[in-house]
Amino acid sequence: GPEMAHRLSEKTEDYRKQNRDDEPHEEALRDLLLADPGAFGYEDVSGVPWIEIDFPEDIQRANNKILPALKKI
Repeated sequence: GPEMAHRLSEKTEDYRKQNRDDEPHEEALRDLLLADPGAFGYEDVSGVPWIEIDFPEDIQRANNKILPALKKI
């Protein structure tokens, strides 16, 4: 939600101020999870098509392969 997004933004800014820019963004998420595990939910998506979006071509792949596969579920 908005509050957690704000907390994540603050945490990543803390990392930047500590010259920890080279650390993966998952480290900031990990800090928040450990600080307040009840604030996060999860869903089991085993067997559901998905893609990690890192590059512009990933968006194309998601549109061409993942979305059509999801529509079949």
